[in-house]
Amino acid sequence: TQAATARATLAPLRNKSQILHLGFSASIRDHQNQRFQIKERGEVNTADNIIRSARFDADKSRLAGFEMVWQYQSLKFQSELMVAEVEQVTGLDWNYWGYYLQASYFITGESAKYKNGNFKRVTPNANTGAVELVTRYSELDIRDNNLGSESSIAMVGINYYWSKNFKLMANYLTPDISGNTLHADDSGDAISVRRQLRF
Repeated sequence: TQAATARATLAPLRNKSQILHLGFSASIRDHQNQRFQIKERGEVNTADNIIRSARFDADKSRLAGFEMVWQYQSLKFQSELMVAEVEQVTGLDWNYWGYYLQASYFITGESAKYKNGNFKRVTPNANTGAVELVTRYSELDIRDNNLGSESSIAMVGINYYWSKNFKLMANYLTPDISGNTLHADDSGDAISVRRQLRF
């Protein structure tokens, strides 16, 4: 696959108390008639790819995205929207989209630093670490031409930052998945526990 991709960000509001970040992205991709399919795990890294689009030989695709983050001290709201149009080699178009809304709050008082269009890693204020509460809602629609899946997932979680480089995450997820790529046993809530070590 060959691609041309661009992303631009700006921060129209930025001071010691709050930051408003906006971002825009676009990509044009040449799939060279290769087999194409979107597969997702329903936000559980160890799960199977239970959310799937149709599978077909693709010619080209066009993607566009918008992102927004507003941080006020220890409170952060963020969202992202992506839309895609994929052209099959037969000329049939497939249209997909997805978005999420997320809110988080550090009960220990931390906030993420912002530099060059990105939010940096959080450094705990105390040796005991930092605790962050998170909630998120997402939707993904990769069903078109009567083929593929649709999903919505609600999540609540808690993150513990032992240091700048080590984080523990525990999430409870409630998915709603439908479509004709779904198996009978691909339903149910999930608890996800992860650890992250960054250098």
